[in-house]
Amino acid sequence: RMHALTQLVLRKCLMEGYKREGLAAVLESLGRVMAPFDSSDTDSYRVGRQYAFHANAALSHVDWPISEFPGGPVAALAAALLGNKAGDYFAGVVCLFPDASDKEI
Repeated sequence: RMHALTQLVLRKCLMEGYKREGLAAVLESLGRVMAPFDSSDTDSYRVGRQYAFHANAALSHVDWPISEFPGGPVAALAAALLGNKAGDYFAGVVCLFPDASDKEI
């Protein structure tokens, strides 16, 4: 469901010229749902598996300087932390346990 919602919001916002505001809202939402992920806690791997790819895809659309981030520096920092969590999932879970992303956890 999150994947479809993320795609819908991004398409709508990108097509209507609200890219920054819409993308910032998607990143904020993904940041909230990724918050429980901790690469040292196997109980949280499911969260990483569900949202890290979406976070990576959404972050790849950020094409403006931090000084122009909607929501200011706090939102920019939150987006950076989201990227860090997604990176932790890919480096700390997927790379070390390649089968982890394919199995029900």
